[in-house]
Amino acid sequence: LASLHPSFGVGADSSSRMVEQAKRRHPNLSFVCADVEEMPISGAFDYVVACNLVGYLSDVWTCFRNLSQVTSPSTRILITHYNFVWEPVLKLASRLGLKSDEPLQNWL
Repeated sequence: LASLHPSFGVGADSSSRMVEQAKRRHPNLSFVCADVEEMPISGAFDYVVACNLVGYLSDVWTCFRNLSQVTSPSTRILITHYNFVWEPVLKLASRLGLKSDEPLQNWL
């Protein structure tokens, strides 16, 4: 979020530890500790960035449906998602201790 240099930016994460760390590192931005599937933020944003989020959602449809609370017709939604093509490389990196294990993700 900080690298995008928004005039007004809000980040959401379910980890209170990550939110506190983000608040300390970026006091000019706002952060909310909440389940994004419930869309704890309101107002219209120019951009919504879902960075490596989709695979961890238990209800993808509800999350995307709730995006209407923070979007307008001109809002751009940017989504990054895990690519299974990299699975063999990531498994090897994990075995070599170069990457930490990830929790299971859904198959969207």
